[in-house]
Amino acid sequence: MHPNGDLLALNEMTVKFGGLTAVNKVSLSVQQGRLEGIIGPNGAGKTTVFNGLTGLCHVTSGDIAFGGSSILNRPADRICRLGIARTFQNIRLFKSLSALDNLRIAFHQNRHYGMWPALLHLPSYAREEKSIRKESQYMLEFVQLGSRAQEKAGSLSYGQQRRLEIARALITKPKLLLLDEPAAGMNPLETLELTDLIRNIHQNLDVTVILIEHDMSLVMNLCQYLHVLDYGKLIAQGTPDAIRANAKVIEAYLGEEVPA
Repeated sequence: MHPNGDLLALNEMTVKFGGLTAVNKVSLSVQQGRLEGIIGPNGAGKTTVFNGLTGLCHVTSGDIAFGGSSILNRPADRICRLGIARTFQNIRLFKSLSALDNLRIAFHQNRHYGMWPALLHLPSYAREEKSIRKESQYMLEFVQLGSRAQEKAGSLSYGQQRRLEIARALITKPKLLLLDEPAAGMNPLETLELTDLIRNIHQNLDVTVILIEHDMSLVMNLCQYLHVLDYGKLIAQGTPDAIRANAKVIEAYLGEEVPA
């Protein structure tokens, strides 16, 4: 942890794709234990920030510090092991596998046994497999999918698949959870259930959460602090009330008042 309490700090983060600058010298920080949001119009660079944070795209310049140490352009699997997990705009589940098995697969990075105990089915392997199954079932219960453990992920409703994807990220025991448009495509009831789940994660799992979201009512109700991007640049930061009244933010949203 950095001495000033920041779990995550971006310092002039810049991402270029050929001649296009998708993220332009963005600097922001997030303290441990916070629930914060990144908002902005389509094409503002929000997902590219997440991709740069998680090693899925090359950061051209600047720096990213996590827990006080640079993670700039480290491999995605290494960043995950350090404690950053994420979901995606498009659901990426193993749809032919059960809900439980989706979580068991995601748990693999925390396994302690080697190849031989697994091949020979030694007691250490059996103990750990039992523990993985128990923790996976617990996480399904946490996201209210406990009764769906043996159902194929692809047979779950859209909202349930979203919750399963969040559970799969949480099973890696992250310090920081990145949610990329978790409410996209949800109906009002599913959005309400998702809001309760994110609040529950933040309050009960000791996880710092950053979400990208276009549903402004969800953002304004959930987030303690907001960062606003437009054309790859950070144009505003502040509490939901401050952002709602910010002239630059209102202009970025095509002159419309940001809804409460």
